[in-house]
Amino acid sequence: MIDYYAILNIEHNATKKEIKAAFKKEALKWHPDRNSSPEATARMQLINEAYLILKDDEARLRYDKQYQKFKQATGQEQTVSESYTREQTNWESYSIDDDILNNWIKKAKQQAKEMVMMSVEDLVGMSKAATNAAWEKTKVMILVVIIGNIILYAIYN
Repeated sequence: MIDYYAILNIEHNATKKEIKAAFKKEALKWHPDRNSSPEATARMQLINEAYLILKDDEARLRYDKQYQKFKQATGQEQTVSESYTREQTNWESYSIDDDILNNWIKKAKQQAKEMVMMSVEDLVGMSKAATNAAWEKTKVMILVVIIGNIILYAIYN
């Protein structure tokens, strides 16, 4: 189980508006288009996954039940200000006993991964398009210079 609240740096009782704002803030910070660190892609996937679960009322309700069970089982009263990785081994070893939530989390993980990959592919596509457009304009300018030089050479010789 992953602490989605810690990933978005929000408290458990955050409103939908606060969740959306936190998602945007973390996405701006960790998006692979803006952040070149090796962990940016994986972190952005977690941010997307957290947002997909917490923005949905039913998914969040189911997640919150498991979240509370985990907190009670481990005696944790950790605050969001602590890093989500601090107790990561405890979170990873905790089994969610809600099959519907497990399925939703699995789908959210896949969708989050696809969202990041689409973004990276879009960036590569835009870079290729910009390079091709620049080359086309450069070719025209080179031809203009060559033709201009030929004309000037013909006039002065």
